[in-house]
Amino acid sequence: MDKKVKIILYCMLCVFLVVTASIAENSGEKAIPVAVTPQTESGGETRGVRIEARTKVEDLGKYHAVLIGINDYVEMPRLKTPIGDVEALEKILREEYGFEDILLITDKTAIKPTAKNIVTSLRDKAKSLTDQDNLLVYFAGHGEQDRLIDESYWIPIEGKKDDTTSWIPHTSIRSLLETNNIKVKNFLLIADSCYSANLTRGVMTADEVGEKDPHARFNKLKEMASRKSREVITSGSNEPVQDAVKGSSHSLFAHYMLEALKDNEDKYADFASLFNGRIKTGIDRYGLQTPDRSRVRSAVDSNGLFVLAKIHAKDLPPKVDKDALIKQLMTQLSAALGKIDDLTTKNKTTELELEKISKDLQSKNKETSDLKIALNENKTKLDAERSRLESERTVIVKQQSDLALKSKLIAEEESRIKANGLLIATSEIEKLSQEKIKLDAEMKLLKEKERSQQDNFKQLQHSEETYAKRFEMLQEKEKSLAVLDDKYRQREQELKSKDQEVVLLKEQIKSLNQTINDMRGMLTAGTKVPIDPSSSGRFLVLENVVIDTTSKLMWMRKATSTRGMKYDEAEKYVDELTFGDYAQWRLPTTSELEKLIGKEGLDKLYPEGYPFAEVLSNVYYWSSSAVSQRPKVYNAISGNVTSMSKKSENYVWPVRDASPEEIVKAKSLVENAKLNN
Repeated sequence: MDKKVKIILYCMLCVFLVVTASIAENSGEKAIPVAVTPQTESGGETRGVRIEARTKVEDLGKYHAVLIGINDYVEMPRLKTPIGDVEALEKILREEYGFEDILLITDKTAIKPTAKNIVTSLRDKAKSLTDQDNLLVYFAGHGEQDRLIDESYWIPIEGKKDDTTSWIPHTSIRSLLETNNIKVKNFLLIADSCYSANLTRGVMTADEVGEKDPHARFNKLKEMASRKSREVITSGSNEPVQDAVKGSSHSLFAHYMLEALKDNEDKYADFASLFNGRIKTGIDRYGLQTPDRSRVRSAVDSNGLFVLAKIHAKDLPPKVDKDALIKQLMTQLSAALGKIDDLTTKNKTTELELEKISKDLQSKNKETSDLKIALNENKTKLDAERSRLESERTVIVKQQSDLALKSKLIAEEESRIKANGLLIATSEIEKLSQEKIKLDAEMKLLKEKERSQQDNFKQLQHSEETYAKRFEMLQEKEKSLAVLDDKYRQREQELKSKDQEVVLLKEQIKSLNQTINDMRGMLTAGTKVPIDPSSSGRFLVLENVVIDTTSKLMWMRKATSTRGMKYDEAEKYVDELTFGDYAQWRLPTTSELEKLIGKEGLDKLYPEGYPFAEVLSNVYYWSSSAVSQRPKVYNAISGNVTSMSKKSENYVWPVRDASPEEIVKAKSLVENAKLNN
């Protein structure tokens, strides 16, 4: 892929992420809450509190929180939900409202919720803050009342039955709100425990901001957030409150408080408005406890408000055509997948070219190597021959010199005899003549040897010239080899670069798929009732999953949760799939698909109460059934079953076995939804 395409795809990814965030924050649609029926547990019990801190959000200051939740009391009855409530609150405050300084005190944390630890932690945290900080304290646990002295208490984890000296009196907690020595700007105390009304003793009701115009409301909220405030919210009056409720894993109070925080789409929100608009109205429907919200009557309080700022939320949310946007994203995703196919094809071509170049390179490398070895051996022989001939020539030259000297001496001797008129014996003269003849013969032989040696030198010179030409040929081959090697390395680098682009593009496509799935999830959450009251006796619909009570199987409600994929990829997808609270998904058998829809398919008959969406025609769904190593596939429209290669691409309709407990719970939720509808 060229650089331009890569930049375009990267920009597409950025746009997708921005749009996703925009939809998540600005969608005007809200999910209809699951109906919950209060169910008193043993102990009639309370909820948890936590304090968290947070970074500065615009000009609102820093946010801190202490959240306390107690489940496993030493002597008091065990509670079910406080720890889960404060952990869920911590997640929302940190991820959606930017809290960073959060102190969590539960049975599971290093700091245990003993009386000493709770009081010390609250005092130390409050003392350490300045008039630029906001502090939220949340307590979830048992509460009790001593009617003799009209005092109420938080009960720590080690609190003893009927022993008020081991409890934490509300008066000591309330004193933190009333004292001038604590400089924190906005201080909010939330208590989800029994008999909490004494915390609001001596206070007046705090009014929420009544502005309707969005801009005026935001300006008013920011102005009130700049003034000091001391507020208290309690889950009930002087009465027991619900620990666990049907249809939720949280207490009645925590369920609606968490829901209000999560569903809030305004950039600025105060707890007064959230309490009046969502929390209190939800709890009041059941008439089992009376939540309250008040402002502490104290010189410290300056009629301010504890205001939250939701991360990424917009002041004036634009309307978004989410369906059109998803279609656009799907089109762009399809184009990106096409780019991957194109890159993959080009890479295969490059790989084949590399293979050819590699073979050519190996052949020429061997040819060059063999030539270099032969030339080296030839050079060694030539050097040895030259050395031998030069040594022989040295010997011949010396012998010629010696013979010439002897001949000169004989000639000089003859001249001396003639000059002096000496009479020499005939035998001596003959001896000198014979010696001279011998010398002439030796000289003649040396001249012949010299001529032979000159011929050898000429032959050696010819061999050296041949060697020089072959050496030049070797150099040319090495140059050609270097060019070929450079070409190979260049192609190899191009392939690596393209492979990296493919990996990057696959990661982007994976992110795009996740983005689109998340957007679909948001659309579903924003437009559908989580529990469908129209479910028949056979099908139980729980948000995006459906339980078929006849087969005791749980199916994905959408039959096109993924793009088409190969069999191995489909198996891996369902193995790793976790959807909501459900894991252990798998591919269905063809028998299970036929039992769900029928052998004749949806063209002929839709099952009673049919709840599924996006069942496509002209496509097949993978099954775990197989014939001769070829997986079977199923067409939901025609009911046709056939087998296909694992390399073909088909859709996935995940299924899992529903446990008896899950089926019972689903039936209860559906019945509650019908009653409340």
